[in-house]
Parts: sequence; C-alpha cells; structure tokens
Amino acid sequence: MDPIEIVSSKWLIIFAVEVPIVLATGVYWTFFGEQFMTSIYGKGFEGVEKYLLQQYAAVICCYLGWFYGRWIFSSKDIRVTDFCYFQEAALLGDIYLVLSTYYNRHLFANVGVMLAQAGAASFWGILRVIFMLQVHFSKTSIKKSQ
Repeated sequence: MDPIEIVSSKWLIIFAVEVPIVLATGVYWTFFGEQFMTSIYGKGFEGVEKYLLQQYAAVICCYLGWFYGRWIFSSKDIRVTDFCYFQEAALLGDIYLVLSTYYNRHLFANVGVMLAQAGAASFWGILRVIFMLQVHFSKTSIKKSQ
C-alpha cells in the first residue's frame, strides 16, 4: 500500500486518546447513570430511562470503545479513506451533541457540565476537521504533482 494512503501514527495517537474516554464514559453511564443524570439535569430518572441510557452506553462502548479501539491499537496500516469515513460519522455526532446541548440548554441544572459536554464535542470535532482537511489538501497536492 502506498504510504500516502495510510493514516499517520501522529493522528492515530491523537485519536487513540478518545478510546479510554469513551470506555470510561460508557462504564459511568452504565453503573452510575442516576448520578450522571442528577449532575446534569438536577434529577434522577425512572426505570425506562435508566434502561435506555444503559443500552445507549453499551452501543457506544461497542462501536467506539471496542471497534475503534481495536482498529487503532491493533492496526499499523489504516487506510486514510476508511478512517475518514469513520471520522466523518463521528463529526456528525459531535455536531449533533453541540447543537442539541445548545438547543436544550434550558434543561441543564449544571451549566459547567453542559459547557464541558459541548466543549469536548467541539474539541474532537475540530480535530476531526483538521485531520480531514489535511488529508484533503495532501491528496490534492499529490494529484497535482503527478
């Protein structure tokens, strides 16, 4: 495989930081969901809400924790195109988190947690955009030089 088509180790290290954060968040939501809801919204939740949060946490842990973690930590050669597709999907999630946090800001009892959530999604979203722009411009400059 052409080295230009492989994600650089620098970017893999940067995005690898996301994996333990996602896993820790999923575990927190699963086992301390009521504390999580109380810290954000100022109130706990009923059985169905707890069940839905645990389901959501499990799915996120599987996709972003298990798959993403295995992909980043066990693959030396990750194709840029495949990685960009994944980062595009993650960026859409980041955008949703930021917009929904702003739209639902009246529901938050703890403004600090609200800002931390929107800030973290913004941070990772900006990193994804920088990565994808770098990939785009490096491919553009390569095509022109060939």
